[in-house]
Amino acid sequence: MTSLRYSHVPALSSGDKLSTIRLWFYGVSSAHLAATAVVTLTIDMTQDDDPKVRIYWYVRWLLLTCWINLVMLFYLPVSFYCEWKQRYSKYTQYVQALDRLRDIAMTGIIFPCTLCCDIWFWCLWNTDRKLIATERIFDYLPEWAQHSLHTVSALVIVLDLVLVPRRRPPSLKPGLVALFAFTTLYSIAIILSSSLTEYHAYEFFARSNIIQIIFILLFGTLQILIVYYLQWFFIDFVWSSRLNKVKN
Repeated sequence: MTSLRYSHVPALSSGDKLSTIRLWFYGVSSAHLAATAVVTLTIDMTQDDDPKVRIYWYVRWLLLTCWINLVMLFYLPVSFYCEWKQRYSKYTQYVQALDRLRDIAMTGIIFPCTLCCDIWFWCLWNTDRKLIATERIFDYLPEWAQHSLHTVSALVIVLDLVLVPRRRPPSLKPGLVALFAFTTLYSIAIILSSSLTEYHAYEFFARSNIIQIIFILLFGTLQILIVYYLQWFFIDFVWSSRLNKVKN
């Protein structure tokens, strides 16, 4: 049976060893993300003496990492479901539609946004973590949580590109539409929160005026867009020769 992914890759046979690896990969990644979410989101900062720490309970929902992880909470279980159905030859039109949707979610939103977000985070962390948030906030978050959110996440998305067969689609528009919709919605949320409320997603936004914030968001979007295009060269490098062999 053949499947038609968003990136137009024929399904590999149900006996493919990579299928088993992918099922374990999605299962473990889902469990890790759920555990990290439970631990970090249940930390109560509302009783702290510092008002900047207290409002972080609400500010954290504006973090780019939080937005990406919400998409990941959709992507990982759906990927497990699609892989399971395909493995046992139950690749219906409904599953095929989910498969295309999750592929767009990964290549259009998750990979470019996560990679850039993780790089930005560690650059700021090693330069001046006070640009991320008030330093006392980091007393509440165990160090392993930072690596779960900003190191393991990068490893997961790279492994996904390595483990899941993909081919550059004839048109990159679906992914670009998803990317621009996500970044535009996030930018609007940041601009509104920064200009109309006291909630700033990151401390460097609190030190910036609205023009500077818009410039930062535009520059960040440009970097994400570059990564979006670069990922397809990586996918071509990893999968092109193998998929051509399967096709022949």
